[in-house]
Amino acid sequence: MCGIAGIYSTSELPNSLINSKTIERMIHLQRNRGPDKIRVLKHKKTLLGSARLEIIDSHGGQQPFINENKDIFLIFNGEIFNYLELKELLSKKNHQFKTKSDTEVLLKMYIEYGFEMLQHLNGQFAFAIVDLKNELIFLARDRIGIRPLFFHIDKDIIYFASTIKSILTNKKINNEFNSLSLFQTANLWTNFSDTTSITNVNNLEPGNYLVFQKKNHYIKKYWDLEYRPSSTINFSNIKEDVYNLLNESTDIRLRSDFKVSSYFSGGLDSSILMYLLNKKNKNADYYSLSFDDSFYDESSYQLEVCKHLNIQNLNQIKINNNMIGDMFENVVGHVEQPLFRTAPVPLYYLSKKVNNNNCKVVLTGEGADEISLGYDLFKEIKFRELLYHNPRSTYNEINFINRFLEQSNDKYQKFMLDFYKKFSTDISSLYFSHQIKINSYEYFKKFLSNDIIIEFEKYDIGKQISDSFGNNLKLLDKIQQGQFLEFKTLLSNYLLSSQGDRMSMANSVEGRYPFLDHRVVEYFYNLPEEFKLNNYNEKYILKETFKKFLPEKIIKRHKHPYRAPEANSLIDSKKLAKFIDKTGIDNSNIFDSKMIGKLINKINKTKNNSFIDNFILVTTISTQILIQQINNRFKDYLIYDNSFQEIECIYVS
Repeated sequence: MCGIAGIYSTSELPNSLINSKTIERMIHLQRNRGPDKIRVLKHKKTLLGSARLEIIDSHGGQQPFINENKDIFLIFNGEIFNYLELKELLSKKNHQFKTKSDTEVLLKMYIEYGFEMLQHLNGQFAFAIVDLKNELIFLARDRIGIRPLFFHIDKDIIYFASTIKSILTNKKINNEFNSLSLFQTANLWTNFSDTTSITNVNNLEPGNYLVFQKKNHYIKKYWDLEYRPSSTINFSNIKEDVYNLLNESTDIRLRSDFKVSSYFSGGLDSSILMYLLNKKNKNADYYSLSFDDSFYDESSYQLEVCKHLNIQNLNQIKINNNMIGDMFENVVGHVEQPLFRTAPVPLYYLSKKVNNNNCKVVLTGEGADEISLGYDLFKEIKFRELLYHNPRSTYNEINFINRFLEQSNDKYQKFMLDFYKKFSTDISSLYFSHQIKINSYEYFKKFLSNDIIIEFEKYDIGKQISDSFGNNLKLLDKIQQGQFLEFKTLLSNYLLSSQGDRMSMANSVEGRYPFLDHRVVEYFYNLPEEFKLNNYNEKYILKETFKKFLPEKIIKRHKHPYRAPEANSLIDSKKLAKFIDKTGIDNSNIFDSKMIGKLINKINKTKNNSFIDNFILVTTISTQILIQQINNRFKDYLIYDNSFQEIECIYVS
């Protein structure tokens, strides 16, 4: 795991740029991602930097990695989990190896297969390969989007990095906040496609690679979710497949020169990982969150599973409101995009605890809800389809939705029935699955300034969804459309980014995701719906496969989404007061200070705030923080020192 940064020119870079400390500054800002070894390479056409977190072959895997002929350079963030199998394959093709690292395997895969190498990789990665002989740079990102990669193109020069702030160290690059980033967040809770919070900095999308060559560049998709109905319909065989796939996916993610631990929430997904890891290593450590507020706390379920599996090494950290308010500004600086909820903050504290215990690698359960239809969103889609076909009916199925909420009683269910009927008419829409989310924007708009409302009129969320995903969505049924959109929006751009990579790597910890092995994803994606959402029983195949290994209480537990205290934890923080006072809001001219003031008063008087009120306040504060950081090129967030002057530099002629 690393942070990477680079600059490449199709002609030659100016000597002033080569001789400056530009690349040193770019990579130094990512020292939290890779504190073990920071090194740069300088050549007349390229500057490359690597901040390395050493996990496999500490000595041999040093980067930038250079081939024997000194005409191919590699910098690499992530892991290639099947590198041992690939090394054996390459050895049969007469490739020789000097190291035990997956880095060398990756470079020689390029030498052997070129761009087609990507089809062979099982991993989580973002890398850059400079090929001097063919006069190109090749950037690629893993299939699901676990590791980040951003870029900016200026004529014949491309700048790229694992973080946006690294790119913004170049003063020639405009640091303009991208209002589209906020618009997308207001509609679908996150950025998507190639959008970032900076107008002219792009996100390389998951499953894509970029080639920059001779003043031209192109981006090509090498992998995508494709629906090919499974030919296996025998339930026993499917359970066996699921067990074997997840067992193997976990096995391959234990390849490390350092101990591998696991996050643990007490839910089904992390309990499955605890069972699989414990089967392989009885001494593994587990890390979990608990909360002062009982609504968010799952510690009783954590203890239940630990007792059942005889787990002794559970490390808990308790989170309170003050901790969230104190760390929120710092977290936004790591995330680099608007946040709609505070959930990343406790995960920052969790990775810090992992780091303090000298652990570098954790397994984590993200992706299980997406592959096995675990969210209430999917139940809502199914229920709304029923209402579309018979809008006058009442259905008992509504009792299976949002059952974790305190207000989930008969009166509430009647209210929700009427609510769902309103969103059960336009079933032909490609984004029928997400209409409820998108509709919230109409309320969100009330809290925006007049100028930003006018600016947002040029954006059309339906057109953006259609342009980005329309060709895929039109081939799918409604639940499949919802699943596809969750993969392409919230999973890759929020759960794996804001809650995932950014929070673990803030404290130099690598997260690994067994449920997101591409073989697992493809298998689950093509299973019939009834094996995933069976009569409103979510994650059915996972429950049936692992019920004999886990407590019945966990198997039968209603889905409880991970959340953290939100609006009140931020309002009560003195550190954040400047971001929601009238002057600060008016100066940014994004939000309406009068409406935000009314919202704060409402929240202060209410014990149980609505989702939308929490959403608006958290998004407002995070955006206000982000704009200040962008305007200052993150200088207020970063601790600058002169240690970048001492970074090791390799010169290649």
